Amino acid sequence: GLICSVYTEVGLKVPRISWQQAEFGTEVEEVHDIRPGDWIFYVPDAGKAGYVSHVGIVTEVRGKNDILFIHASSSKGVREDNLFSKYFKNRFVKAMRPFWFFWLVYTSTTTVLLLRTTTQRTHNYFV
Repeated sequence: GLICSVYTEVGLKVPRISWQQAEFGTEVEEVHDIRPGDWIFYVPDAGKAGYVSHVGIVTEVRGKNDILFIHASSSKGVREDNLFSKYFKNRFVKAMRPFWFFWLVYTSTTTVLLLRTTTQRTHNYFV
């Protein structure tokens, strides 16, 4: 999936399946602590417990209720959405920080992961 593709491109090995990815790294305890590079996880049905079936990578934190992430949509390809959108906010399960050093690397260079886009169109997200 998207997570494996992005991290493979920068030489990092990560789990392939979303439920395995949901156990990889350190859990982000509070939503307001989410940072670019964190992984966010979802269940298929809004407001219901269940297995993690979807994951995205945070691209930008603009404010308290404005957290953007990219993910591979089954119907629209790779796209960017907001964590607090009507569709995603009730499906959100948790966030994980996959690599403790990632935040330092991400903020010190612009070449690590080029994941940011300014439109909702489908894009290829490879470095």
